Amino acid sequence: YSLCVLGEGIVRAKGKLFKEILEGGGCILSEFEPNQRGSPYTFPKRNRIIAILGDFLLITEAPKGSGSLITASFALKYKREVFVHIGMGSSDNYDGCYKLLKEGKAKIFKDWRDFVRFEEEDSGILSSLKTPKTLEELCKETGLSLSKVLLELSRLESLGKVKKVGGYYLRN
Repeated sequence: YSLCVLGEGIVRAKGKLFKEILEGGGCILSEFEPNQRGSPYTFPKRNRIIAILGDFLLITEAPKGSGSLITASFALKYKREVFVHIGMGSSDNYDGCYKLLKEGKAKIFKDWRDFVRFEEEDSGILSSLKTPKTLEELCKETGLSLSKVLLELSRLESLGKVKKVGGYYLRN
């Protein structure tokens, strides 16, 4: 599912993308008054919520002065790991990523194995999947956070050990 954190009021979330997020079981979140317009103040404020929601932050592009760098500073403040992607060529869109990397504030991201570090032993998910389970059931049974369960399920799916059918996960 998708989670969209707005830098403006929730009433302003209009259009096809927002409709698709909600129809797909996702969520649209805002801390601002319902009709408040976005501004140079609201988007950086929103970035602190983005930074704290996950176990880590992945920045794919960050020109100098970008909001991604603001999000990275919040992530570091909240003790989250920061990963950056360095693209090909000499685009200015990666200057912020280079800066974070040079300052030792971020690690390089090449593929999912760079930030998904689960032990090869069972995290409890495979043994829990003797019968099909929902995400909520897996979190409850394993004691893992939602983000950790989702990452482990992604890893297990990529290895062909688990598949999703409807709202349930089951062993392959």
